[in-house]
Amino acid sequence: VSDERDDSSVRDRRTYEVYDALSFGFDDVVLRFDERYIREDWTETNTQDNYRIVSGIDATFVDLISWAYPTIGAEYTFRNFQNEADFFGIERLDRRWAGSLEFLFRDFDLFGSKVFVRYEYSDQESNIELFNFDKHEISVGVRAITW
Repeated sequence: VSDERDDSSVRDRRTYEVYDALSFGFDDVVLRFDERYIREDWTETNTQDNYRIVSGIDATFVDLISWAYPTIGAEYTFRNFQNEADFFGIERLDRRWAGSLEFLFRDFDLFGSKVFVRYEYSDQESNIELFNFDKHEISVGVRAITW
């Protein structure tokens, strides 16, 4: 549970999140399944409360290539806004699919952390045309690794 407030109390929001994850590995492959249930309640009357279910799976291949640990992932999100959008006058429903490919470099350290490059593609379909999109994203960063 998290609570977000500003000084004017205009953008107050309370978020409830339940996160379930299951990870296991075999034959140099690590799998992770996760499920998130998220509920956001806004104090502001013209902001839409929403409910999200996010499901994902990641597979990391430990010994597939010598220079990096590749991870392939997929995620599905269903998002239901619980009240009508003021401008559109209808309840908004979104469905989003995402896929990713990440390389965590084995021998390239930065301050004791491993460097990674990640590519993600996502496609969102909404019953309101304005919120339909597809996106390509490339990110670079560091990740603390304990193994």
